Amino acid sequence: MQTLPSKTFRSATCYHCGRLFQASTHAITLTCPHCYKRVGLQDLIIHGLHASKTLETAGLLIVEKKAWLKAGKVHIGERIEVEGRVEATVFCEGPVILGPRSHWTGDLTAPSIHISPGAIITGGYFRIGL
Repeated sequence: MQTLPSKTFRSATCYHCGRLFQASTHAITLTCPHCYKRVGLQDLIIHGLHASKTLETAGLLIVEKKAWLKAGKVHIGERIEVEGRVEATVFCEGPVILGPRSHWTGDLTAPSIHISPGAIITGGYFRIGL
């Protein structure tokens, strides 16, 4: 007889109310138990051009080489890794990693940032260390 794996949980922060809650590692979206709003938990990987007004997830964001993220407001819960181009006002609750050929335009609020040699930053206001 086959046994089912036990449920595993991860901590997630609601990007609406800012409160911490536990979520299954298999969940894609949940309702925040505190403010009752929808919270996306999926990891986002940008392959090409992605333009949107807002982009929100409690997971991570990866912008691949030759990819371009153009958004008004971005709120990411886990971390951001950029190898391509980002044009947005970004709030990240985890570290931000800019690769050697990345291009960043816009504001950033994050606890830490790693900028590889060769990364281009044009414009924007950086608030590092929440």
